Formats: sequence, C-alpha cells, structure tokens
Amino acid sequence: AIDVNLGIPVAQSCLEFDVENNAPEVFPLGTTQVTWTLTDETGQTISAQQNVTVTTATGETVYPTQISPPASITIIANQGTCEAIDVELGIPVAQSCLEFEVENNAPEVFPIGTTQVTWTITDENGQTISAQQNVTVTIEVDNASLCYVSSDEEQTTKNRIFINNIDGGNVLQYEILRQVSGNNFSVIGSLNPGDVSFLDQNSNNLSQSYVYRIRTISVCETSSTDINSHQTILLQSNIAVNNSVNLSWNAYNGLNYDTYKVYRKINDNAFVLIGEVSNNILSFNDVTANVTTSTYEYFIGIDVPSCSVAEDRGMQPLSTTQIKSNILNTSALSAPIVDINAGVIVYPNPSTKELNIKINSNLQFIKVEIFNTLGQFIVSSSEQYLNIEALPSASYIVKIHTEEAVISKTFIKK
Repeated sequence: AIDVNLGIPVAQSCLEFDVENNAPEVFPLGTTQVTWTLTDETGQTISAQQNVTVTTATGETVYPTQISPPASITIIANQGTCEAIDVELGIPVAQSCLEFEVENNAPEVFPIGTTQVTWTITDENGQTISAQQNVTVTIEVDNASLCYVSSDEEQTTKNRIFINNIDGGNVLQYEILRQVSGNNFSVIGSLNPGDVSFLDQNSNNLSQSYVYRIRTISVCETSSTDINSHQTILLQSNIAVNNSVNLSWNAYNGLNYDTYKVYRKINDNAFVLIGEVSNNILSFNDVTANVTTSTYEYFIGIDVPSCSVAEDRGMQPLSTTQIKSNILNTSALSAPIVDINAGVIVYPNPSTKELNIKINSNLQFIKVEIFNTLGQFIVSSSEQYLNIEALPSASYIVKIHTEEAVISKTFIKK
C-alpha cells in the first residue's frame, strides 16, 4: 500500500515541539509498526506506536516474506582431493505473498572445514531476509594408534614401535613422537602409510624407560594425535647376598594386561620362561641363579593381541605379539668381589683425562674394567693405566682383577 493516510496524532506541550514518524513510503502486506515521536525545544522526546495492517482486497491470509535454509550438512571430500564439488545443498523453504527470488552465495568448490552459505529471499518491494546454512567438508583418514613398544628383535638395545592402522587411506605420513618432559613430545621420525613399525635408532633401552605417541598427518595436511602414550619397561638387577639375582622394573603403560613373564638365559643357551607375576608386582628374585658359576640374561615379557593391520595389503605377519623389556646381562656383576682396600690405589680421583692403578707387590695384576653405576661394561685394559678423557662426567665402578681377587673401587670423572 502507498499513499497511506495515517491520521493525525494528538500531541501537546507547553513548549514548542515537532512531531515526526518513521512510516515507509510503501507498506507491505501484513502489519508494520509506525513510531511517532514528539521532540520539544529542550530536546526531550516521547514516542508512541501505531500499527498499520495491509490486507488483500478479499481478506485472504497474508504470508510475510521469510526464508528457512536447508539443514546444515557434513559431507566427505571428493576422492583423492581436499575439497568437495557438485555439493547438493538442499532446498530452502521460502514464502511471501509477493513475487520473490531466492539466491545463495555458495562457492563452486568447498574446502576442508566448515563454510557458511547465506540464503537470501528478495520480494518485489525490495525487502530482503537472509538465513545461514553450514556445509562441513571432512576427509576420511586412517588415523593410527600405538599398538605397543618393545625391544627390537635384532638391535635389542633399541626400541621398536608397532602401530594399529587399516589401509593408510588419505595419509601423508605417521609421525612418531617421544617424550622430552611432562607433556612435551618431539618428533623423532615418521612412517609411510604402508609401514607398520618404527625403529628408534637413538634409543638405548638399557639406560632408561621411554614414552611414545603417534600423530597422523593427512594428505590435506591436517593432523590428529593419539594422546594414548606408551611407556617401555626398564629392567634392572642386583646381586643378593647368596649370589642369586634380584630383578626389578617399572610398569608398562599404554594398554591393559594381567601378567609379567620373566625369561632367563644361562650362558649361551636359549631364553626360557622361569616365572610369572601379576601386573601389580614389579620385582622377582631368581633364587635358582648363582652368579659365581654362570652368566645370566633376563627380559620381562607381556603377551599382547596382534596389531590391527589390513590383511589385503600383502604384508607379512608381525614377528611377535609380545612386549619385551631391555635384555639385562648380569655378567658385569657375576664375579665374586673381594674388597681389598689395602695395597690398591686408584688415582687421581676425581680425574679428567687418565686413571692409574697402583697395587701392592704382593698382588698379581691381570686387567682393569670400568662399569657405569647400572652395571654396564664401559672399557677395559691390560695395563695399569686408562685414558678416560672421552667418558661422560659421572661416577664409575673400577674392577681390578688380580690372581688373588677382584677389587672394587669407585672414581669420579669430571
């Protein structure tokens, strides 16, 4: 409706005043609220409203101009790409008693992530109303998880990380992360989509326990980190007073299990299972061992399910379904040690470059060996002199072998 006669408002004030309203030139079908405002010479304003309702000549129902967008959708990117094309957005619900047009600003190509599409209805009076639809594009990625971490079958002092995955679909690479401290992890290497395990060449499982995670990088360079960490077992030992072997270790973290299995190797024989303890026990005493007569090696094993890998990828079955700790050799502690302080001197102590052995003339020198405080062999010499300049700064155990006994001393490398 145009040229609408709104009538005359009743306005009064003891001051001079003006009256105005915000009526449009064209009133659409339906009800429009007109605001009348009185402003006096002091600037005080008072407003009141008038409703103007426009109907058809026949009094039929009036539908206001409005639009509802199609439901928001989530779709998968086109195969081998990081985008979606030819997306079916659906049909909006739009109505008006006037002629109208509907359009949207949808792009031809939708990238990975969420894009907001705006649908707009414009009636013949130029009135526009908009509504939004979200279009989310995802990519199906074969996100990997850690299966377990074990000492390697061939390079036994290093850790091998096994992963669970299916087909490597839409994966650029799998990154292996190792704990630096707390929740701080750094990337130590990567696997291609077809790989199932990673060897940590920079690990030394005789010296410490390690914590690992895995992160999946998609072909669209999105990343997904499996926050389930796996911590390896560090097996340690000491010799009991009866020359048997005491074993202790830390718990393996990252999966559920019931039992620790203790394996032993005597001299050059094969490893055999000698005992089992529940998962809440972290020690074992090998009462049948005698380090004065034999050399022993040990490892702790945990039986685990096979890792999840696709059978149709032509891969060989995994060589093991058992987590293994480091392999511990007790040879460094095997000899009975007699502490004969008199007549044996290790000097200078502390030292930075060299270590000299001075013994009483009553003792017949054979050799000298150096071990770290974990009992791991470092170096030996048949001379009564050792160059220790290359050793890291730490405390060490010196074993001086003589015809009469093995004398144990300690020294500090600065």
